[in-house]
Amino acid sequence: RIVIPSAHEKYIEDLWGRAQIKFAYWLRGQLLLSLIMSILIYIPLLIVGMPFAALLAVFVFFGELVPMVGILIATVPALIIAFVSGGLSLVAMVLAIYVIVNFLENHVIYPAVMNKAVGVPSVLILIGVLIGAELAGIWGVILSVPLSAVLMELASDVEKRKSVATVKNIA
Repeated sequence: RIVIPSAHEKYIEDLWGRAQIKFAYWLRGQLLLSLIMSILIYIPLLIVGMPFAALLAVFVFFGELVPMVGILIATVPALIIAFVSGGLSLVAMVLAIYVIVNFLENHVIYPAVMNKAVGVPSVLILIGVLIGAELAGIWGVILSVPLSAVLMELASDVEKRKSVATVKNIA
């Protein structure tokens, strides 16, 4: 409030409140995505007879809290356990499971879940994640969806102002 001009204070407070709501929606979406991904890993691991499948699904759940790269980190213990338990054939099957599920996440599940959770179109989510990764690395990836949501709110406000100004000019 100290640095915001009095004329814009109410608008900034409103925008900040909407941004907090979008961030909460994003966090809820991220938790849902973690649950979906852990289930999508758990079931195939059970099918191939992977030991500690439930524990590995828990690793995926917590790894998914770091968008896009969490599953890659969670893959390492799975590959080590697969090698110790079943050799290279099990490693190949487990790696295939993680690669396929990761591909589905990045191209289908993540954009769809975040679109539903935050209200940002899937294409903008993918573009935002790519730009965030390029500009700020992992922090850019983590913050890309909430920042995209705030930018969508700002764009919506600008559009509303333009339509109000157009109606006033016509009248």
